[in-house]
Amino acid sequence: MRDAWPGCVAAGAFVGDDFSGPPGAVVGSVPEGFVARSAVLCSREERPDAQDGQVLTELERTSTAVGPLLTYLARPSEEPTDDPCPAIGIGRPWLFLLDASGRYLVPAIPTDACGLPLGWSDERQAWETVPYADRVLGPSRHR
Repeated sequence: MRDAWPGCVAAGAFVGDDFSGPPGAVVGSVPEGFVARSAVLCSREERPDAQDGQVLTELERTSTAVGPLLTYLARPSEEPTDDPCPAIGIGRPWLFLLDASGRYLVPAIPTDACGLPLGWSDERQAWETVPYADRVLGPSRHR
């Protein structure tokens, strides 16, 4: 757990094409005693630009609707399999949980038997299903 939320950029999001997510994931789920009041998802998405085109934009997305997200994060990971797995890679989200005082942590994402986030085949990932207020940080500085 870290003390004061520095924002997505200072936390290291958006650097290069690293889809491994933020370092420092806690083992298991949210630790006992940590009361999450909000979630921050650092993400990139295509947004319209002034020339009727698209620009890759960096966003800091904040949600206080953390109940469903905490339920998902509390799910246990499946045991790894020796069976064949899909030949796909799904990046770990740049997801952070914050408490009322601004302390934050990086939660572990529960995985299936192939090491992919549980529910990866759903239309949207669990962390994308909660409502967010977006703060546009600007066009992506990294591709």
